[in-house]
Amino acid sequence: MIDILLLIPQLPYPVMDGDSIRQYNLIKRLSNNCNISLVCYCSEKQKETGVAEMKKYCKDVRAIILEKRSKLDWLKRFCSSYMRGASSSTAVHYTPAMRNEAISLLKEHKFDIVQIDHTFMSEYIDDIKKLTSASTILTVQNLESINIKRMVKNEAWGTLKIRHIIDTLLLPGFEKRAIEKFDKCITVSRTNVELIKPIKDDVVIVENGFDTAPVTPFPINYESYNLLFIGGMGYFPNIDGSIFMVQDILPLIRQKMPETKLYIVGRNPVSEVMALEAADGVEIHADVPDVKPWYEKAAVTVVPLRSGGGTRLKILESMALGVPVVSTSIGCEGLDVTDMENILIADTPSEFAECVCRLLQNSELRAKLAKNARSLVENRYSWDAIAPKLMDVYMSLLETNKPS
Repeated sequence: MIDILLLIPQLPYPVMDGDSIRQYNLIKRLSNNCNISLVCYCSEKQKETGVAEMKKYCKDVRAIILEKRSKLDWLKRFCSSYMRGASSSTAVHYTPAMRNEAISLLKEHKFDIVQIDHTFMSEYIDDIKKLTSASTILTVQNLESINIKRMVKNEAWGTLKIRHIIDTLLLPGFEKRAIEKFDKCITVSRTNVELIKPIKDDVVIVENGFDTAPVTPFPINYESYNLLFIGGMGYFPNIDGSIFMVQDILPLIRQKMPETKLYIVGRNPVSEVMALEAADGVEIHADVPDVKPWYEKAAVTVVPLRSGGGTRLKILESMALGVPVVSTSIGCEGLDVTDMENILIADTPSEFAECVCRLLQNSELRAKLAKNARSLVENRYSWDAIAPKLMDVYMSLLETNKPS
C-alpha cells in the first residue's frame, strides 16, 4: 500500500461540483492500493456526513471548517498574501488550522507521497518539506492566472475587479514558483501541459472523467425545446455565462423559436443570476437535490462561458446522459471534442443561437451528437480508465525516488 497525504480545498462529499466529482471518484478507486490521509476544508453542514463517507476510502480524514471573518480581517489576509507575492485565493485557503493538521499527520505517519491540489493551496509545501522526504505532487486543474485574466475582461468595475487586476499581476510569478517546488505536476488537459512545460518538464495528464456505469442515457425528447445551463452559480464564469446567455443569446433563439425555455440550475445563485428570471423564458432552480431530472427535460445543454479554465465535468455529464451540448471554445477547452461530431462550438451570440436552433430543428443531428458524445465519454473519460493513470504516476515517483 502507498501512503499518501492529500491536501485539497474542499471535502469531496456530498459531490456538488467538478472538483468534488474528481476527488471523490479518484479517492474511491485508489483506496484499494493506497492509504490516503485527507486534509481539507468543509462547511459545518456537510462535515458529519461527508467525513463519514470519506472514511470508507481514507485512512484518516481531517476536515476543517473555515472560520467566518470580518471584512477587516479579510482585507488583512489579502494584503498579507499580496505582500508575499501570492494571490487572493491563497488568502482564503492558507490557514494555520490546515497547516497544523498537515504537520500533525506528518509527525504521526511516514508518507510516500504528498499531493496538493491547486496552486492556491501550494504554500503548505514549504513547511511539509521540512518534515518529510516524501515525493511531492501538485495537481493543477487550471492555471488561475489564465482564468482570472479572462474574468477581468467581463467583470464590472468594483472591489472584486480591482482584486483580480492585482491577481493578474502577481499570479504568473506565484504559479511559476509554486510549480517549481514540487517533484511532479499533474494537470487535466494538453492545453494545460503546453502552459506548464516551460516551467516544469515533468508534467503528466490525468484527465477529468465521468462515472458512466450507473448512468443510462435518456431517450431523446424531440418534443422538447428546453435548454439547460448547469453549474455553481456563485462562481464568476457561470454568473457571467448566465448573463451572456440570457441577455445576448436567448433573445436571438426566441425570435426564431419563441417556445424555447432556458433552465438555469445550480448551487448558491447570486442576486445577479436570480434577477435573470425576470426575462422571458427563463427559470432559475437553486440547490436542487438531483440534477438528472433537469437533463431529462432538456433538449440541449448550453455552456456559454467566456472565462474559466480546466475541463468541464458538466459537459461530460451531459454527454453521458445523452443530452447534446452547445459550447463556447472556452467552455469545452481541454476536452477532446470535435465540432459537429460530438458537440457544437460557437463563440458569438449569433453563432451560438444558430447552433442551438439547428439542434432543436434537426432531429438527426441531435441523435448523432448524443450517440457520438456518449461513446466519447465511455471510451476516453471513464474514471475506471483514468484512476490507473494516477496510480502509474505514484508508482513511477516511488521507483524514481527509491533509495539506491
